[in-house]
Amino acid sequence: MANILGFVGIAVSGFALLFAILAAALTLWESLEVGSSKTTTGLWETCTELSGNKVCIDLNSDNVQDDDTLRDLRAVRATVILGVILSAAAIVTGILVMFVMKDTKILFFVAGGLDIAAGLFLMVGMAVFVDKLENDLMDYDAAFAMDIVAWIAAWAGGGIFCAAKMMDKE
Repeated sequence: MANILGFVGIAVSGFALLFAILAAALTLWESLEVGSSKTTTGLWETCTELSGNKVCIDLNSDNVQDDDTLRDLRAVRATVILGVILSAAAIVTGILVMFVMKDTKILFFVAGGLDIAAGLFLMVGMAVFVDKLENDLMDYDAAFAMDIVAWIAAWAGGGIFCAAKMMDKE
C-alpha cells in the first residue's frame, strides 16, 4: 500500500510543482478588459494589448516607483519561488524513498513536510498578493487560480506522503 501511496504522492506533488511554476511565470494574476484593450498583470511584468499591439513592462525597481509596492511584490515572488523549490524537493525526496533509499521510510515524513511547507509558502504568496497588491478594478485570472490549486495540491501531496509512511507495514 505504501508504494501506491508513494507514487500518488509523487504525482500529486508533480501536479503542485507544475501549477506553482505556471503561477510564478505567467502574467495572468489579474486582468482587465475595457473595449478592445486588455491589461494583464503578473509577478514579473504587466502587459497591455490594444488593437493587436502588445506592450509589456517589466515590474522591476526602475518601473515600480512605490517602495511599499516593490517590497510586497518581492515578498510574493519570494514565497512563490520558495513554494516551487520545496515542491521540487518533496518530489526528489519521494523518489529517493521509493527507489533509492527504500529502507529509510521516515523520508516519507520528510517529503510530506516539504510539501506542506511548499503549500504554506504558496498560500502566503497568494494572501500577500490579495492583501497588498491587488487592483480593485481588475479581476483575478488564471495564474492566481493556479497558485491556489498548487498550494492545495502541495498540501494533499504532503498528506499522501505521510499516509504512505503510516500505512507502511515494516
